[in-house]
Amino acid sequence: MVTVAAEPTLPDDVDRALWFHGACGQVDYLVRDNSHTHPGRMSAYCPHRPDHPDYNISINDIGACAESVRWWAEGFVVGSEPGPPLDDSGYELEEDDPAYRAWSNHRAEYRRTGLWANEVPRGE
Repeated sequence: MVTVAAEPTLPDDVDRALWFHGACGQVDYLVRDNSHTHPGRMSAYCPHRPDHPDYNISINDIGACAESVRWWAEGFVVGSEPGPPLDDSGYELEEDDPAYRAWSNHRAEYRRTGLWANEVPRGE
């Protein structure tokens, strides 16, 4: 006789289609939420850790996953990309300003990893 494990009950803000292999090595899920920690950090849910099921990840923490997770995560990162640095009056810096160039050069890295380096200037 083959025993099939029951699917875990998930909170309402967790969609089974957004599965990925989490740090625990089992299937975890992205959560339709914003972790409000650092740009690019996404909320995740681990049904295997009832003592601490909620945690945050970056796009580079996602390994094997549903195709929908790739698209969702890429859209999340692009949508949470920090704006360009501003001058003292609240206007974007000129493109030749070193702070603007640092921001512009870091964008590709951010989209790949979901991590915005603290030393890279950004707008609010």
